[in-house]
Amino acid sequence: GKNNVSKENIVGTWSYQQPSISFESSDLLKQAGGQLTSAAIEKKLAEQFTKVGITAGKFLITFGNDNTFSTIKNGAVTTSGTYVLNGPKITFSYLEGSAKVTGYAQMKNGLLSISFDSSKVIDVMSKMSKYSANTTLSIISSLAGSFNGMKTGVALSKYVAPVAKKTTTAPKTTTVKKTTVKSTTKVKK
Repeated sequence: GKNNVSKENIVGTWSYQQPSISFESSDLLKQAGGQLTSAAIEKKLAEQFTKVGITAGKFLITFGNDNTFSTIKNGAVTTSGTYVLNGPKITFSYLEGSAKVTGYAQMKNGLLSISFDSSKVIDVMSKMSKYSANTTLSIISSLAGSFNGMKTGVALSKYVAPVAKKTTTAPKTTTVKKTTVKSTTKVKK
C-alpha cells in the first residue's frame, strides 16, 4: 500500500480493535476459491487473538516520540523496545535488541494497521502477548498460513482514556448508638 504513516501521526497510544489481513494481490483471494472470505478469516483470528489476551480496548501499543514502543495488555506492559519507520515498513526491536521483526504500517480511515508476513505473525503474537499456549498459536498459524502472500496483523484506533466520572455523594451522617454492656463475672469458690 501507499506510505501514509509518519512519526507525526503514529506517536501516541493505540488500542487494538480487530485483526487486519491484507493480500499482496487480489488474485490470492480468488485462488482461495472463496472458501474463506477475508471477513471469515478475520473472525477466526479475532477468536484466537482473544485467547492470547489480545482483546479490543485491553491491548494497547504506545509509540513514543523517542522511537520507543511498548505493548500493554490489561494494564501491564508485556513488551517494550524501539521502532523504526522506513517508508511503509516498521521494524520493532525488543528483548534488549536481540529480537527484531519488520511489519507494514498503514493508516486508513483513522485506523492504524500493522501487519506482518503471515509466516512471522505467530512469533510476534506470542512475544507481544507473552503467551505460549501451542494450540491457539498453531490455529493462528494455520489460519495465517492458509495463503502465501497474506499479511496478518492488528488494526488499532487512537486510544482515548476513559473519562473519570465525577461522583457527587451527599455527606453521610452516621449515628452510632452507644450501648453499655454489663459484664458479670462469676467467681467460683
